[in-house]
Amino acid sequence: MRYMRFMVDDKPMVCWDWELDRKNLQYIQGIDVEFYRYVATAHAEHLEGDNKQQAAMAARIAYYQAQETLFALLASAVQAPACIVGWNLAYQTADLVSVVDKISRRAGLYTHARYGDVTWQTLADQVHAFLSWPEEKLRWIKAGFGRLWAGLAREFVDPKNRHEYNALKHGLRPRPGGFGLAIGEQRDPSTPCPPEEMMSLGRSETGSSFFLLEKIGPTKTHFRPRSVAKNWSIENTANGLFLLAMSIENVVSFLRIEHGDPPEKCRFVTPDSPEAFGAPWAKSAGPTWINMDSVIREDDIQLWSKDEIGRALQGGESD
Repeated sequence: MRYMRFMVDDKPMVCWDWELDRKNLQYIQGIDVEFYRYVATAHAEHLEGDNKQQAAMAARIAYYQAQETLFALLASAVQAPACIVGWNLAYQTADLVSVVDKISRRAGLYTHARYGDVTWQTLADQVHAFLSWPEEKLRWIKAGFGRLWAGLAREFVDPKNRHEYNALKHGLRPRPGGFGLAIGEQRDPSTPCPPEEMMSLGRSETGSSFFLLEKIGPTKTHFRPRSVAKNWSIENTANGLFLLAMSIENVVSFLRIEHGDPPEKCRFVTPDSPEAFGAPWAKSAGPTWINMDSVIREDDIQLWSKDEIGRALQGGESD
């Protein structure tokens, strides 16, 4: 019986199987490295038509999912390089967010002895170490992927992005479309400022608006749906999705070689220029986040205990 001991963030785990090595390589080889490239291309064709907003939202979902795929593969490589399949089966979202944050901050992450002090740049260097291209080209490729992964990591751990991703993947909760923000002087309290006198602070055609659970009181027993909205550039999202597809393919090729596949059968793909690595953040989307709603305080409601709520429901009370 074969076993592998490893950490998932700070949780000790052991994975067992009679054919663990074979299944581990089978798992790595089975990752579809063309999927996100296909998704980006398929939805790009509809970004100017009647279904622009639906295409933008579909690309946004894929963008967040691709981030999770990339960082799960990298995290498993640094914490369980001999058991990629086990780490990916065992992690939960909170574990991955914690690992990505710790790598970014270089703070207290258990890593396999072969990796030592991990940064996004050392990971990019390691993943692309098998390339035998000219030294100058190899230098900007490694540096570019290091910067790209660091930027994507900041997005991945941002609570605002986590909220949007959760709203998108759990029941398609958001309403598509961006928002604009403008300010103006209201000379009369009863009369809004005329639109022509308002000063625009920016707007975006693409984005999403959705509700967050906002607790009222010390627990989530009492809460309200708070309205929020997020702007983003579809061009940035599409470009980021293509770069994520490249990154995932390169990490998978690296892992395949590490687990015995011949290097000549593993492909690495890169942008044509160093400037392309900044494409996910090249275009401004105006104001990116708005969180405006009415205020509800504890003294505005009746705070029932869980037992009181349970008794009311069992007694057939309706609201």
